[in-house]
Amino acid sequence: MKKLSQGIANWLCRCKELSEFSAEIQYAVHQILWDLSTLILSLICLQLIYSDIQSGLLFAALFLPLHCVAGGAHAQTRLNCVGITILMFIICAYYCHEDTMPFITILSMLSWLFIWKFAPTAAQNHIMTIRQKKKNRKLTHHILLLYLLLTILSQKMNIIAVVNSIQISLIIIAILMFACSAYDSDWPHFSQHSWKKQLPQAVLGLCLLICHNAVNMTSYHWEYQDELSDDLRRKFDNI
Repeated sequence: MKKLSQGIANWLCRCKELSEFSAEIQYAVHQILWDLSTLILSLICLQLIYSDIQSGLLFAALFLPLHCVAGGAHAQTRLNCVGITILMFIICAYYCHEDTMPFITILSMLSWLFIWKFAPTAAQNHIMTIRQKKKNRKLTHHILLLYLLLTILSQKMNIIAVVNSIQISLIIIAILMFACSAYDSDWPHFSQHSWKKQLPQAVLGLCLLICHNAVNMTSYHWEYQDELSDDLRRKFDNI
């Protein structure tokens, strides 16, 4: 995957406007490839086991936004990351269409309170400033309130899959958090606005956004927290 990301980054950097941002582009492309491959592999497993990828997409949409800001433990290798992620998808898909269980509901409520109180939690290799922690805590609270509203509305509309997916997402994130606790800007400015300039600008903007999130968010990826170089960290730390 690293060689593939290097090849893509080198191809993109043939454009003059992107060449000076090669490190940022390579890092972002590497993360995109791993995120997409992990998601696709997880959905393939769900299709083979349950013939249902909708529950996986629902889990991904509910799990990632909160996990990005609430944080939690991370796998130490890519292989472990992929395995744990697939397991999380399978657990959610198994429970997604079942009747709401009182035990799971109570556990999700406790998880909601735990996340509200203790988020964010960052792994030791992901240093965050006080400002970043406060920002993530605020975002976590907003997402938790949104999930609470979604749960109430979905319960009234009898959309069991959404309720169950939210509950499982809360429980998993709370477990990851508990495990973790136990354990002016560099954005480019283009003078011309032709489509030949806008396309590189869009590509670079996406790559820089990923680098920015990798620094400022507690858990940008599914499970494995990739190291960000000191040079890139300093660039995006105060954006």
